[in-house]
Order: sequence, then C-alpha cells, then structure tokens
Amino acid sequence: MPTQAVRAADFTRSISVQIHMGHGGGGRPYGNMTTLQNALAYLNPKGIGTGVGVVRDETWASSDLATLGRLGYKLDVYVAYNQGANSASGAIDALRPLVNAGYVRMVEGPLEVDNVGWGLVRTGSYTALNGQTYAGWQAAVKWQQDLYNTFASKTDVALFSLANPANGNASSPAVSAARSLGLSLNGITELGNVHFYQHNGNSPATEMPGVIRDETGYTPGKPFAITETGFNDLNDGSTNYLGSAHANGVYTLDLALNAFKAGCKLTNLYELFDENMGYAAQGIAFEDHWGLFNANGTPKAAATYLRNMMSVLGDSGANAGGFAPGSLNYSVSGLGSNGQTLLMQKSGGVYDIAVWANASVFTGGHAGTAPTQNVTVNLGGTYGSVKVYDPVRGSNAVQTLSNVSSVRLGVTDHPLIIEVGGQGSGRATSSGGTPAAASPASPGTAAAPSGSHVINVAGGRTVTTQPGTRNTVNITGSATVNAKGTDTIRVTAGNTTVNGGTGHLVFVGGGAGKATLNLRGGTTEATLGNGGSAVKIAGHVTATAGGGTDLFTLTRDASIDTAVIYNFKAGTDHLHLAGYGSGTAGVAWVADAAAGTSVHLTDGSHVGLVGVHSTDLGRLFA
Repeated sequence: MPTQAVRAADFTRSISVQIHMGHGGGGRPYGNMTTLQNALAYLNPKGIGTGVGVVRDETWASSDLATLGRLGYKLDVYVAYNQGANSASGAIDALRPLVNAGYVRMVEGPLEVDNVGWGLVRTGSYTALNGQTYAGWQAAVKWQQDLYNTFASKTDVALFSLANPANGNASSPAVSAARSLGLSLNGITELGNVHFYQHNGNSPATEMPGVIRDETGYTPGKPFAITETGFNDLNDGSTNYLGSAHANGVYTLDLALNAFKAGCKLTNLYELFDENMGYAAQGIAFEDHWGLFNANGTPKAAATYLRNMMSVLGDSGANAGGFAPGSLNYSVSGLGSNGQTLLMQKSGGVYDIAVWANASVFTGGHAGTAPTQNVTVNLGGTYGSVKVYDPVRGSNAVQTLSNVSSVRLGVTDHPLIIEVGGQGSGRATSSGGTPAAASPASPGTAAAPSGSHVINVAGGRTVTTQPGTRNTVNITGSATVNAKGTDTIRVTAGNTTVNGGTGHLVFVGGGAGKATLNLRGGTTEATLGNGGSAVKIAGHVTATAGGGTDLFTLTRDASIDTAVIYNFKAGTDHLHLAGYGSGTAGVAWVADAAAGTSVHLTDGSHVGLVGVHSTDLGRLFA
C-alpha cells in the first residue's frame, strides 16, 4: 500500500533552537549578535527558514528578537516572570509588537510554573487584565487565559510549561485551579507544552513517549510542542544527564525525527551555544554545556550533523510549505524493532526516505557502538536517480544509483536518507555500495578502502583508515591503527597504539593490554581499559579512565580545545605537562567546583577532572 508523504519543509520547520539574549554578559556568546547570526545561518544552509528557522527566547529579550524577526527568523516566545509580583501589562506589552509584526510563530505561557526553585505557583503572583491578583496554580491559569484571549487570533498559543511531568495529568492541580475559575485548560490553549530531557546517556526514544503522555494528559486532543529538549555533554553523573559530542549529535537527529513522527508541531533544541568559554573561574558548571555550538561559536558534532541533514532536506522552493505531497509504495525489510522511517517530499517532486534506529550509544556515560542493521528498502518501482546521504559523514551523497528499485543500507545509530528522483528503467549502476565486513586481518599493513567497514584485527597488524570513511575496528591482539576517518576502535585483548587524525574517534579499551593514544585533533571519546593507558591530548577529548594507571599528557600549544576526564583517580592516574618547562610550571591555576576540578594552563588550555576534588598538584601531576 502506498505511504503518504509529508512535506520536507514541514519537518525542517518543526525544529527550533533556544537562545538566551539576556545571558550576554561576561563574554558569553549571546552578547555578540554577529556570532549568533553566523551560528543560525550555519543551521540554515539553503537560506533562512530552510533549516532551523525558529528561535526561542523569553519576553525580556523582545528588542533582540525583533532584530532576528526582521532578518526572517520566526520566534517562539515564552513568558518570563519575577519571583514576586507580576502583571499582565509587562509580558503582553512586550509581545504585542512582535506578534503584530508577524514575527511570532508561537507564544507560550509562563515558563516551568512548578519549578521547585523559582516556579510561579510556588514563589510568585499575577495581576490579571481584570485587575485581580492570583497566586498558586490560579496565577498560572489566569495568565494563560490572558495570553490566549489577547493573541490566539494572530498566532499559536501554547500552554505554560512544567518542570514535573506528573503535574500534567488529567487530575492535576492546574485542572482543579482552572475549574475553580470556571475555565478548562483546553479552552485557553491551542497546543500542549512538553519539556523533555533524556537521562543516563540513553537514546531519547527511551523516555520521550512517556514524558509526552504525562505532560499532555490535561490537554487531551490538542496538538503539542516540545519547547525544551537537548543534551548535555558535560556528562555530569550527579544529575544523570550524560552525553558526549558524537552521542549528542546522533541523538539530536533521532530526537527531531521521532518527535515529528509523534505529532510534535515544534521541537526546540536547548540550546544554541555553550554559555561559557570552556571551564572558567567557577569551574565545571552544569548549565554551561548544553549547546549545539561551543561558546566561541564553533560547531559541535550536533550542529554539524544537523546542518548536514538540513542541507539534504531543506526545500528552498517558493511553494515548499503549500504543495500537496504525493505517496510512494516503498517497504523496508531487515530493520529491527527500534527502527523507524519517515517519507518526505520536496516541492520539486523528489522524495526523501529517512531510515534510522533508536540505538543507545552512551549508556551510563560510556561510549558504545550500535550494531549494524542490514536493511533493504524496496521503492515499489524503478527510479532513474537514487542517492543515499549520511548526515554524520557530510552533506554530499555517499552513494549514487541509477535505474534501481531497491537500496541496501547499513543502519547504526543515526538516520540515513534515501533521495528518490525521476522514474526510469534499466540496469542499476552504482558509485558506492554496502561493503562486506573484512575477514580477520593477518600480520602486515593494510589500508582500509573508502566506504563503511568492519575491520577485524587478530594481532600484529597496522591498519590505516581513510578520510571520509566510517569504520569499526575490532582488535583481538596487539595492533596499531592510524585513524584518519570516522572510526570506532574496540579492543578485546593486546597492546594497542592509535595515532589519531582530525576526524571523530571512539576508543573502547578492554582486557589487560596497554593502550597508547596519540591524538592530533578532531573529536575523541575514549573509554580506557584496565592495563594502563598513555593518552596525548589534542582537539576535543572526553576520556574515562580505566582500572589501571593512566597518564594524560598535555603538550604546550597542541590545540587542546576541550579535555574532560572521568573516573580520574588522583594519586594513581596523573596529568603530565610537555613543553611548559619543568614540573608544574605550566599550571596557571586550579579550581575545585561542585562537579570536579578544573586545571588551567599558561597557554590557555584546560582540563576538567569530573568528580575529583583536589587542588594538590602532587596528586594530580606526574
């Protein structure tokens, strides 16, 4: 049976991003409008509105939001408030010019009204348009009613948001408060409002359905928006929000697609920037590391992967949001129970089939890999032009086929996109394919060809991967890997040397062998084994120390962008400085904060030791 497509633009326009224009002090990136506009443009590679074209902020930022509105961005604006008296005029007066100018996609009621620290129902009051003052849940309900009555004829109005999903049920205090005022929540909102943050490093599909159900229980039959969701790459075990650059990148893509399939009208990613330049004077700060971009405006993996997906799916056609999409008689085999697909169409006629698996690749704060699912997509007919895109590898097609009726995919932890063009007939031709797994390697040296591979190394072998490739290297004996692609290296036994490149590297150590990681840049996620490891740090590094004695070397002017180490055992594991002079002369200062110790060096490099609370250089350095 043919599957009805959705417009690709409806999907891309369902993604927004949180900004904090009121958080511009202290050198934070939101204080630089040029940096902000460049980051937003990066997420809209085919022009404003073809990618992440909606931004979210609070009413206090109305002047800056007007600037973005004039540029063509749409706005999701939520109501800010004080922990005391609040009046209708403040928020409504700030919103009115933005709404009247046509900039606003959606107005939200007050933010997280039940937040235990500062929620309106706990700490504030509201004087409504009728002149009466309300407290508790009645304050939230009455404020919502005033917003709805003022703006619902001009833009969408979403309900106030929650911090505790349990307060979204059909018998919640909000429902009782509305009833006491002669109101119903469904009568004063057009969309439910969900805040969702995944825990424990698992796939967002693990908890998202339950949170959506809980937080929309009191708005039955209404559409909904997820106005806050995202991933923290500080990997803070004290809060159970665990993440890494790569895991958060693939989770961001999976989350956006899953939310859209669940019926979400707008999914807001929290947030655009990390809010601090690495680990500054206050040490390792939990709220600083939720960004798609680093605090200096450079993209993290999540921003890069998202941009690549927007490059593939973005529709710049004049009728991108208005044409009637068709259908495609496609079917999928080989996709497991955690798999999903979504059929989209662009205004020019081409179809895009997204295929993904909701795999957990950072459970418990430890980097893992998803098994490859060998999937066949039958297109229901022969098509003259078919391309396959992998947003993790880039924005260009990784496979091009002509006159084919099916496509084979190796699905792991993120979406692959099949673009189906004009119909045709004839023999299929290919500029790429799904490569077979390599047989166990024998001693010697081998270069992995282009493509996506599984390479099994029995020992005594040197393997060199190639730029632009995606590889899983399984090592069962001593080996050397020259990692130049996007590589996952898993060690069962033996001593291993990895010479890193500038791509993305995941290293998972095992057994009692020694690991030597000579990093040169890029992004590295390393989980060390029990045999003791030596790591030369460069680029963005997230490492989890193992059961042995581990040595982490920081070399002067080695382009250390971010280094975070977990499970560091002070007095057993050590940092080592190279090129800074004798001993610890290169240490500028050390800060002990709630989440751990931050070590700053004289060349501006820094390393965070999560869970370590010691400023004793003798215990930290070799």
